[in-house]
Amino acid sequence: MENLKVIRHPFGGERYENVVGYPIKGDALIVKGYGVSPYDKAAAVQQMKSVAEYFNNESFNAIAHTIIAYSSEAAPTPQRAIELTEKILGHITNEHQAITAVHCKERENAAYHTHTIINATNYKTGRIFHGDNSDLFPIAIGITEVTGNDCLLTITKEVEKTDENGNVKTEYQDTYVRRFNAKKK
Repeated sequence: MENLKVIRHPFGGERYENVVGYPIKGDALIVKGYGVSPYDKAAAVQQMKSVAEYFNNESFNAIAHTIIAYSSEAAPTPQRAIELTEKILGHITNEHQAITAVHCKERENAAYHTHTIINATNYKTGRIFHGDNSDLFPIAIGITEVTGNDCLLTITKEVEKTDENGNVKTEYQDTYVRRFNAKKK
């Protein structure tokens, strides 16, 4: 089974830069940029913010973060993981700036996963990628079609919590989980 996790990041500032920079950190095996610099975090952030500003979308969720964890059967190599991700997310990266990176984390029957940071603003139309069912279900279905395996979709949101000392901490809450079954051949 393949896993798709989508994290919605509504906050800006330093966290925006950290999220954009996460995929391109030192342990990335392959990095690709779609309409942005894949190696310069500051440049990528500025490029994404410029598109959002052009369409007056600064007040919307700025970015979506997808993580696709592949089974060893589907993606036995990092190159195969990036190829699958490009097929699955191509309809998005053709119209949204994004950075995709392959990472390796050994798990039961899996090793390679991709992180894709997507600018929520479509650079052609200004439409927002909201990360709702109309945006995410086609990705999960695409995973089942491209890999031939079931997909578990988990939607997570970033929330701020204030502790008893008044310190603000970021937490992640899973808000939705659904399994998509691959069509049997």
